Order: sequence, then C-alpha cells, then structure tokens
Amino acid sequence: MPFLIIWSTIYILSLISASIYPSIYPSSTMAKLSFIALTIFLFNNLILSQALYGSSSPILQLTPNNFKSKVLNSNEVVLVEFFVPRCGHCEVLTPIWEKAATVLKGVVTVAALDADAHKSLAREYGIREFPTIKVFAPGKPPVDYQGAKDIKTITEFALQQVYYNAFYSYYDIMFFSPIL
Repeated sequence: MPFLIIWSTIYILSLISASIYPSIYPSSTMAKLSFIALTIFLFNNLILSQALYGSSSPILQLTPNNFKSKVLNSNEVVLVEFFVPRCGHCEVLTPIWEKAATVLKGVVTVAALDADAHKSLAREYGIREFPTIKVFAPGKPPVDYQGAKDIKTITEFALQQVYYNAFYSYYDIMFFSPIL
C-alpha cells in the first residue's frame, strides 16, 4: 500500500508540473495523467481506507457505543488495539492480532478501535502513536503494552494479565473482604 501512495503522489506531481509547463506536455498526456492520478487517488481513499478487520474477523470491533459495555464493564481482561486504517505498522499487526484473538478466545477479549473514525475515544486514552495496545483489567486503570508485537509475546502477556487479575482478585477477597 505505501507503494500506491508514493505512486499516486508522483502522478499528482506530474499533473501539477504539466499544468505549470503546458508547452512541455501535450494536452493528451495531461488528460492521461489526470485520469491515472484520479484513479489511484480514489483507489487509495475509497478501497484501501476500509477498516483493517472485517465482519468475519475474530476481533471485537469497538465503537463509542459499545466501549463501556465491552471493555470498561467487562469481567475479564480486554486487550485493545487502537489503530488507523492506513497505518503500515497497523497493517502488519493485523494478522498477528487476529491470531492472538483466536488463541486467546474464551480467556481474554481481543478488540480493536479505529482511532481515525473515533478520535474522541482515542484522545480520551492518550493515544498518539499507532498501533497502541492497552490492557483493560476489571477494576484497574488501563496499562500500555510495551512488548514485542509478535504472537508469542502478546499471548504470554495476556495470559500473565489474566493470572495477575485472578490472583489479586482472590487476594482481595481473602484478606480485605468483611467477615460475615
């Protein structure tokens, strides 16, 4: 995809130079350049700007409407990827994130939020780089994931969060709950 962006930029610059120096470029060449630039521009912005995760993906797709119920009010650990559709690093993470969702199914919820479409929610959590992964555990503030973005490291980290969440929940019940 970055190749197409670079290619369309070259064509648009050629189109601009053709309009600045009309004596160098005949009108038929300018018409061809216009058509090619427009086609590539539309392809980039209409086809490639679609969300990274389709409806058949194992990833829970988040919106401002379901974020509270699926993440903040969840009884289990939730990993959330904040992404933007045309981010190269986000595209590289997509198959890894889907594999993590498959491996962790039933243990950890693996979700994604399109930060381009839902800017206010991304801003609320201080998202500035893409992709950003945050871990939401019940009753705890979200934590940034800082590890490698590979399947092994992500799944091990997620399982570790489940263990810590279960251990500390048990610890709180055993030592800090009132005796009936």
